[in-house]
Amino acid sequence: MTLRNDDQLLNDYGKRGDAAAFDILYQRFRQPLFGFIRQQLPEAVANEVFQDCWMVVIEQASDYMPCGSFRGYLFTIARRKIADYWRGQQRQPSQTSDDGNVVEQFSDDVDPQKIQLQQATNAVILMCVGRLSKVQRDAFMLKQTGLAVEEISLILGATFETVKSRIRASYSQLRRCWERHHE
Repeated sequence: MTLRNDDQLLNDYGKRGDAAAFDILYQRFRQPLFGFIRQQLPEAVANEVFQDCWMVVIEQASDYMPCGSFRGYLFTIARRKIADYWRGQQRQPSQTSDDGNVVEQFSDDVDPQKIQLQQATNAVILMCVGRLSKVQRDAFMLKQTGLAVEEISLILGATFETVKSRIRASYSQLRRCWERHHE
């Protein structure tokens, strides 16, 4: 059996209805795609966006024309879906409980101090990532999914050197931010 590349698999699915080809693609990209989405969205929303991305792939499979890599195509769909979600959130009022606080429930086997420490750490990380410029944040988040710089440059429509510089600058800025908040 010969190994088929991602574009061939999508073409086989889109043009011939080869469900096994789609299954191979799904298995190859399931974890990296969900990880990328989950880094940027709450879990419940991430599940929905994840499914939406695959629905777009399914709906557009018969018209797919490779102009880069399938991975770039898939992650571009995800970036657009994530951006759509956040644009929608900006138009809606935030939801809180009646008293204005978020109520959390802990089970007996969970250490609330560990949870508080993890939440504080997460808050610092998110705050630091949030301080990155949009172009740095996009490059950083895509790099965190394991994409190569070449693939990130295709997704972002920027040169290889530009993406490399954005990633390097984001790491440097994140390191400085982290150090400032942990002195």
